[in-house]
Amino acid sequence: MAEGVLAQVATYLSHGTLTRTPSTVQEFRDALRQFGRDQIVYLCSAINILLGSWLNGVPDEAAHASVLKTVFGERAAEKLMQEAKVRDAAFVFHREQLLLIAKEAILVCPENGMNPFQHVADLIRVFLMANDHLYVPNIETADFERKLLNLLVNVVPSFEYSGKHAFSNAVARAHLMYGRFSDELKGDVDYVDVRGHFQRLIDLTAAEFMGLCFGLLSKYLNASLQSFVADPNSLFLDDTYYQQTAVSSEKISKFRKEVSARPDELKKVFEKRLMGPSDFTLFRAKPMYETRANTLFCIDPRFLAEKLETGPFWRTLFAVPGKEKKDALLAFWGRVFEAYVNWLLTESVGSNNSHNSFVASPRYESDDTEVCDGLLLCGSDVVFLEYKGAVFTAQSKYGGSPEKLGAEIHDKLIQNPEGKRKGIEQLAEAIRRTCRRNDADRIAGLDLSHVKRVFPLLVVRDGIGEAPMLNALLNHKFDEVPNLSFKTIRPKILTPLFCISADTLEYISAYLKDVSLGDILDARYRGNKGMGGPFLAIDNDVLEPLGEKRSEVLQQAFHEFTKSLAATLFPKEAALAELTGTDAVSEA
Repeated sequence: MAEGVLAQVATYLSHGTLTRTPSTVQEFRDALRQFGRDQIVYLCSAINILLGSWLNGVPDEAAHASVLKTVFGERAAEKLMQEAKVRDAAFVFHREQLLLIAKEAILVCPENGMNPFQHVADLIRVFLMANDHLYVPNIETADFERKLLNLLVNVVPSFEYSGKHAFSNAVARAHLMYGRFSDELKGDVDYVDVRGHFQRLIDLTAAEFMGLCFGLLSKYLNASLQSFVADPNSLFLDDTYYQQTAVSSEKISKFRKEVSARPDELKKVFEKRLMGPSDFTLFRAKPMYETRANTLFCIDPRFLAEKLETGPFWRTLFAVPGKEKKDALLAFWGRVFEAYVNWLLTESVGSNNSHNSFVASPRYESDDTEVCDGLLLCGSDVVFLEYKGAVFTAQSKYGGSPEKLGAEIHDKLIQNPEGKRKGIEQLAEAIRRTCRRNDADRIAGLDLSHVKRVFPLLVVRDGIGEAPMLNALLNHKFDEVPNLSFKTIRPKILTPLFCISADTLEYISAYLKDVSLGDILDARYRGNKGMGGPFLAIDNDVLEPLGEKRSEVLQQAFHEFTKSLAATLFPKEAALAELTGTDAVSEA
């Protein structure tokens, strides 16, 4: 499976751009409510799967044109593509739009409505109208920080739903965090046996659950436009799909219950709790859709992949009683994430590396307290790292409120409500203490006297860490930290703050034996000095000459996961593969 996290930017055609009069929400819903609910949801699912937008982000233009012609017919598709070209728009379909239509269909469409393919003109109107409602207008302002937040509140959902998904790296991370790094922290004061809790909650082991999710994903990875045209029902899940596995039919039923919901169940929750047009949290919890005819299909395979990666954690968190215990689990999981990142960097850098030398959890010589989560020496550069495993709420990410998003960014990445330093303030304090001109605090076992450039780097587990404009906002807030400025550490050079997601760090980690992290960060800055673009959307003259690389340590962890998956689902084949040296998953 070829994959990466390089970001792309694309535009889409909307009803408003065509008519110069955007539709109202009521007009959109009135146009949509004519159609049969299950047919519309299945159509959105099929388009999403066939475009591969759930995995690859921006669709391939040729694939988009083919799907457009299949759904709307040759003449209508050609006309739409011409209209898009005139208006400098690339697409009609995209993942966020498809999810919005599916959600709204559950809310407003009747069980028995018009057949979409018999009313194509009305169907086209619905898809174009949906694109009118994915932007939250904000009041004009001259305030720089508020401008950034106004942009962020719109781009966070779009980037999250339209970005690429580094699937195998994310699976490897989940596999390691549920297993190795949770086990290593059994002595932690807040330790929670997430796998054990999860098994008690749903009567499936985490391995069984993740294996069944993975097996189901393979169905959608192998789907094609040709197979769909030949059999429009090919994306439904057949009752016999798992019959070759060693998992009992009773457990298959429990798995189905855990990942699927009927439309009436979805509607009840949507009516009670929706944070905004792009809030698809419930689809994340229940990515499989069960029709009135008891057929099953996946609303969005990306959500199924996320269910595989994070389902056991979220299921456990929601079941933990009381805020205090939930906060303790979140704190513990943050430490698990820290252990994982330190392992990733240690293994990626290795020993005898002429470009990078990594120190996990460096300590002050004077009192043995932690300086920062990690530190990389890169010749005459030093990179101070802080990792944040916090996840952002649906309300802040999808609610359309710059104030609420800004408040949560402050609480989780700058300073919490109790006044405790977080993220960028932690980095500022570490740099101030260890790099100031006079009486700098020493780090045990390290000498920073030769350092010329100091790089602050924040790694955020939540995908928001890679959202356009977040780095610019955080760098602005970093410049305002009162106890640190470029003057404080002269003659050393203090660079801007860099913020990346876990996905991006995993991508970069593959290059750390070949080039310095300081040079990678410097190239990112030179490519976009405003720091507004996503890290990997910016031309990087250090990474690009090296070509596409994959993290060897994460590839190995992914292989370990698939091997454990095979032992769970296909124990006989796995035993035979062990003897013969073949691939049990492929054989099965």
